[in-house]
Amino acid sequence: MRLMYLVFAANGRCVEVVSRKPKGVKINRARKTWTYEHAHHRQPEPIGQGCYLGHRRGGVIGVYDRDNLRHISSMANDAIKSQRDESEVD
Repeated sequence: MRLMYLVFAANGRCVEVVSRKPKGVKINRARKTWTYEHAHHRQPEPIGQGCYLGHRRGGVIGVYDRDNLRHISSMANDAIKSQRDESEVD
């Protein structure tokens, strides 16, 4: 599994994909789950599924396997959703 991470950019207004694991992210490869210590809830999420909590403007949105087309599609949808929510805040 080659992981990539969808995160809010430093300015908090856009998102970016990074290949280096962000601080606070824990990966359980055996269970194929991830957690983010700065999230409001710290329940494990499946890799390939974002955990975007509406109107949050920083941190990690999701963890995805770059070799899985479903994960890439999910990542694109999560990125779009995070930007839609941003436009609703303004």
